[in-house]
Amino acid sequence: RLYDQNGTTLLDIYQNDAGAGALLLKSKNSKNTCYIGSYNNGSGQIKVYNSNEKAVDEIGSTTSDNGYFGVNNFEGNNILSVTSSKNADGIVSVFNRNKNRICVLGPDDNGNGVLNVLNSSGQNMNGVWPKH
Repeated sequence: RLYDQNGTTLLDIYQNDAGAGALLLKSKNSKNTCYIGSYNNGSGQIKVYNSNEKAVDEIGSTTSDNGYFGVNNFEGNNILSVTSSKNADGIVSVFNRNKNRICVLGPDDNGNGVLNVLNSSGQNMNGVWPKH
């Protein structure tokens, strides 16, 4: 651990639940601000926390070794994710405050751009755009 002159913890270095090394940066009030560590599958992970210690950003890797970037709201719920499809194409998903996916931007099986719009419950509203 690293402490300031008042004995407040500013940095923790420890073994995480995955059994790997982890770093946890803290504010002058000893609140979590940034985590660097790894997932159970051995891939890396970075989380950024707001002043209420809710994770608002996450960079990491999926279980299929694709990249992942997530943005969360102030409550720590995912509202945007960027990752890769099974075909190694990019996928952008937007979620509402109820944690339902409401928009998906990515490719079809031929690599053409596709936009799906879903209602507040996550049900498809428009089919696939562009219409074929």
